[in-house]
Amino acid sequence: MKKINKKELKCIRYLAGEMSLEDRSVFEIELSLDETLREIFDNYKSVWEQYDTEKSIPISFQEKTLSHKNVMLASATAVVGIVLFFCFSWFSVTPKWNHIIAENGQRKTLFLSDSSKVILNAGSSLSFPEEFTDYREVKLTGEAYFEISKDAAHPFIVNSTDFKVKVLGTQFSVNNAYAKKEVALKEGAVEFIQNNNNDKITLSPGERLIWDTANNQVHKESFNPKVELAWTTNTLLLDNILFRNALKDINQFYGVSFVIKNSGLLDQHITGIFKDENLNDFIHSLEFIADVEIEELQDKIFLIKSKQND
Repeated sequence: MKKINKKELKCIRYLAGEMSLEDRSVFEIELSLDETLREIFDNYKSVWEQYDTEKSIPISFQEKTLSHKNVMLASATAVVGIVLFFCFSWFSVTPKWNHIIAENGQRKTLFLSDSSKVILNAGSSLSFPEEFTDYREVKLTGEAYFEISKDAAHPFIVNSTDFKVKVLGTQFSVNNAYAKKEVALKEGAVEFIQNNNNDKITLSPGERLIWDTANNQVHKESFNPKVELAWTTNTLLLDNILFRNALKDINQFYGVSFVIKNSGLLDQHITGIFKDENLNDFIHSLEFIADVEIEELQDKIFLIKSKQND
């Protein structure tokens, strides 16, 4: 069977009532601007209306040329043919989706069919089609950094459970792993859209949006890309932060669990840059920088303790 093109599929979906109201509005605008699309649509519409008209002709009238039995057989054949046509057409253009996971302690870099670059942070996953069609959409769980190829005619959309981010071409990160959802923009412009009310917030370069889902509060703030996006270069950067706040980043980066039982140590500040360091090297570096000792309690669980407590 001949594979139908994108414009033909749009016409079929429109006539079959398979488009959302928003997609139908966009399609109707495209019809008014694209003569080729209009010609294709008129051809499909003619066939579609002819089929609908034949279905509505009274049997008594059709009996003048065909027997009732033949009419029913012809109608059934037509219905089956149309159903098969749409089924084969749909599956022939529906792209296969890939699902990539970055395990704990790992980061993965991948390139999409439009040459966009994605870096997945540890414990995150991304679903995306092998080939983009009319829409460039992906589904993210966790945190990822995106460098999106510019294509004004085909916006790029990152879908999450509670929100989506719409871009044309830019560099940004999305983190939906915790109750506080974050979108940080390095270059270009993006739109943050909440799924429950379609509220839109536009970010400028150097801005980060934080949505606290616990109290439904949204705010924007400035951020330092070199610090916040250090993980994309396999670097763990701790910039004068409390140990209690650093543990989450450390544990995610190395895929293990560091714990601190000393409250005084939890409130100690730590600064360090750990680039391309494996777990053992990191432990030795941390012991020296923070003047602590680290004990392995069991597999992948480590206790950080002050030296003076021994």
